[in-house]
Amino acid sequence: MPDTPGPRFLKLSDAAEELAMSQNQVYALVRRGDIEAVKIGGRGQWRIERVKFEEYIAKTYEETRQFIKDNPLPQEAEQDARPREQRDEHAAAEPPAGREASIDRSHDDVTALAAMSNPRPPAAAVSAAGGPQPPAQPSGVAKEAEPSGTEAGL
Repeated sequence: MPDTPGPRFLKLSDAAEELAMSQNQVYALVRRGDIEAVKIGGRGQWRIERVKFEEYIAKTYEETRQFIKDNPLPQEAEQDARPREQRDEHAAAEPPAGREASIDRSHDDVTALAAMSNPRPPAAAVSAAGGPQPPAQPSGVAKEAEPSGTEAGL
């Protein structure tokens, strides 16, 4: 018998609670084969063996470590090229270069994206009922007269 705590088999809801995710997300991991599980009983209830669950968590930790190693943040990649003493001195002496500029750029980017995703006509072109107004006639141009009720019936 393994020396892991708790019952031998977990329900998907139990695994979801331990991983702090939804039961549907755990089901998707099972169906993709990321977490090894068995379907048991007449109604086909899914169960995850505790040992397999712990193996999945260990494998995920290893994949995360490898991902972090293979994909350092740009700032970390630059710092790793310098000796540790220089990295520590630089970190204590000043904030990361260009930080304020990147904040300004990100604000501008967000504003531009918001404008592109929510285009609205100018306020003057919207009527009180919410529909678009016809364009205004330039001054000095006579508006065509609409036919009167008697002319329209002829």
